[in-house]
Amino acid sequence: MKKYLICFLIGFIVTVHPVSAADNFLIPDPPSTINSNASFLTLVQLTDLTPNVSYYLAGTFYKKGSTNYFGKTLVDGNWIKNNSSATSQFKITSDNSGNWVGSLEVMPDSSNSDFTGSGQYDFKVARYNSTGDNLTWSNNVSLTINYIAEPTPTPTQLPESTPKAAAQPSAIKTTTTTSLTPGSISNSFFRDSATVAGIATTSSQTKKDQVLEQFFTDSKPSINWWLIGGGFLALCISGIPLVKIFKNKLPQRIQIRNWKI
Repeated sequence: MKKYLICFLIGFIVTVHPVSAADNFLIPDPPSTINSNASFLTLVQLTDLTPNVSYYLAGTFYKKGSTNYFGKTLVDGNWIKNNSSATSQFKITSDNSGNWVGSLEVMPDSSNSDFTGSGQYDFKVARYNSTGDNLTWSNNVSLTINYIAEPTPTPTQLPESTPKAAAQPSAIKTTTTTSLTPGSISNSFFRDSATVAGIATTSSQTKKDQVLEQFFTDSKPSINWWLIGGGFLALCISGIPLVKIFKNKLPQRIQIRNWKI
């Protein structure tokens, strides 16, 4: 009799107060249909946590009956994949009562191999403790994901620039002036020249002698003896009046002997 009574009491308690691991971790109203390239906000309710302690949350999608998870969670403006480290997921801190209520922005990861295209999937939220351990799951809900193909980025074609021709350096004409003096004339000059100043040469020494002779001949000043003689005669003629004037002005006591003009 006692045996039947105990079994009855256990059955009554279980029926009135069902036990569930997700009772203190709920996602009450996720959408029923989403697109693979769109995110959504899901409400998360946590109770019976250690007060003022940090935890990490991550949204998770999977095929029913599978343990291969995928998805992305928005953390500080960056999308963090489900398979990233636990401590890189969305961080929360429980209040003084050990509760936390807030929203989590998540989206599917269509690039993951566990996403097989449009169809029915399950969704739930993972919770880790402050060290990234002690994984706990929320309740799971079913939803439909419509696959939207991501546009393939087209590389921008940059206009081809026409190479400019390299500037050619302009030819600069140089003029070399050589001052010819007896000491600057070397034997190599005479050896390299077949003809100098129009004079045919037969040997280097002969060439040197001929050029030197030509050089000094051209350098000698020409003397005009007719011009010199005419100037001297003009000087003598113009000097006679001056002598007479000078003679008249001499004092009487000065005797000029043998002065005849």
